[in-house]
Amino acid sequence: MYFSQNIKPNKIQIYFVTFLYSILPISYITGSLIINLNFLIIDIVFIYIILKNKDFPFKEIKNEVFLFLLIFFYVLLNSAIQYYYYNGNISFKDEGLIRSIGLIKYILFYFASVYFFTFLKINNQKILNFWSIVLLVVIIDVFFERLNGYNLINIKSPSPQRISSFFGDELIVGYFILSFGFICISNLLEKINFKNKINYDLLVYILILLIPLSIFITGERSNFLKSIFISVVLLIAISKYRRSINLKIFLILALITIIVVSLSSENLKSRYLRTFDQINKSIEDKEKNIFINSKHFYNYKLGYDIFKENILFGVSTKKFRWSCKERKDLDEKMLSFGCSTHPHQTYLETLAEHGIIGFLLIFGSFILFIKYRFKEFSNKTNLMKFSATIYLISLWIPFLPFGSLLSTSAFSLIILNLVVARSISN
Repeated sequence: MYFSQNIKPNKIQIYFVTFLYSILPISYITGSLIINLNFLIIDIVFIYIILKNKDFPFKEIKNEVFLFLLIFFYVLLNSAIQYYYYNGNISFKDEGLIRSIGLIKYILFYFASVYFFTFLKINNQKILNFWSIVLLVVIIDVFFERLNGYNLINIKSPSPQRISSFFGDELIVGYFILSFGFICISNLLEKINFKNKINYDLLVYILILLIPLSIFITGERSNFLKSIFISVVLLIAISKYRRSINLKIFLILALITIIVVSLSSENLKSRYLRTFDQINKSIEDKEKNIFINSKHFYNYKLGYDIFKENILFGVSTKKFRWSCKERKDLDEKMLSFGCSTHPHQTYLETLAEHGIIGFLLIFGSFILFIKYRFKEFSNKTNLMKFSATIYLISLWIPFLPFGSLLSTSAFSLIILNLVVARSISN
């Protein structure tokens, strides 16, 4: 199948594809069923267009196709073979096998996005503008809920120290803001170019500070630290390639803002000051070590132990909890706190469920992708693509907790940032 630059989708197809991408953040807020449906419809439209036009740029992206399919078939075969080994048959009701098969929709979504935005040159500015509006509404809602105890549509968080916003019982609004925030802020900064340096610098500080501040208010500590990391790297990039930005001023403003906001909320003060108090006690008394006495210690410890016993291939997708329950050497505390659905850490989850071979495939692919994006950025600066790339790096910061890598809530936004870093331009 060859690719012709002359082939263009008709107006109805363009409008429909634009609409489907525009509502992605709303689909995510609505829940896993809708975001999966949105991805599937985009995949179907993509397949329909390339089959109708007999038009797909395979030669231009063959390396990416090979790498994605290699990861997909490894994860799929690993799940199927290990299930057969332990049960003597193959069951398509197995959650791990279903999750592994479901990865194909993300792979198709990635290549659909590359096709639509890189080769067919579909205008993405309307999409980015709509994402920014949704992001702004969510941020406003986060502040509103922190002040009132309930959000704009009267949803209350299940935790007094955390904000749920429109997500209800799922405490993932901070991850949502992290995933969309820097994309939208970077897109806006690309469009604005004040002649007055002071005005431009002030706007940069305000906009970039808005993302970590919003996440800080949600009470999601891991995502807050990731947002600080992305903010600092993004400011360094702006300083080097655009204008001279004073990083010290930003950090001082950020610190003052966060202290003021913390002191204004008893719940925030309790959540974050308690963390600092635990760190202080850890320094003074090793028996009160914050890490060893945290729930994540048990997740990490079990993740590491399971990996050591299954070094090459792991226990396969969604089998972490099953492997925990099968162990006979766990005390009640380890069994209660450690045997969650996943180890809550990117490295340990990948190693425990996919082994060293799967880890090298997945982590190595991220490294190759990021390396190529940095090379591209050095030749043609694009802050939005750069911020999406830094977001992908933040997922692999050691020790910080993270949701299940291949879950819908986590991986859908990871693949979306992969798409932005690869194909969507301002």
